[in-house]
Amino acid sequence: MDNHMKLYTLQLAPQLALRDLPAERCGGKTPSARSKPWLVVCGDMLLMVCYSVRFGLHGSGYSTLHRLDMSTNPAKWVGMKKLDNWALFVAADVRNPPFSCINPERWGGRSNCLYYTDDSQLWGVHSLGHEPDPVKGRPTRPNLVFARNRWRYPQSLWVYPSMIYSDGRQ
Repeated sequence: MDNHMKLYTLQLAPQLALRDLPAERCGGKTPSARSKPWLVVCGDMLLMVCYSVRFGLHGSGYSTLHRLDMSTNPAKWVGMKKLDNWALFVAADVRNPPFSCINPERWGGRSNCLYYTDDSQLWGVHSLGHEPDPVKGRPTRPNLVFARNRWRYPQSLWVYPSMIYSDGRQ
């Protein structure tokens, strides 16, 4: 996805090609480039997550969750209310790819939540959709703003075992 929220497909064979993927905008409007949404593969879905949180005197935040419906032409971004048994992991630095995890309760996590890195604490978590927003460990900084950006210095990132080693099985 580019800065104008357009999607592209990359064809590798028989010849390298980049093609525009026609898609209707979310609810008829394009998400703001300021929101810098994440594209996350979640099972057999491609999700777009727009998320921003601000903590201060009047802490506020928003999240929108959409999946790409390729059964129509053009494809459509369809709003979702919840992720069921999935959790999403994102980092503030655009160079760190987001990922999803099924059944996070196996390791003590929560489903239907967005986990994010934070430099003032180890991590944060917020519910997705329209559920109450449980905050784990309120930030110590009074005016924390969490949104995607390209940072000058390396930022925190999520590391999961298959990023580091593999036993050769898929």
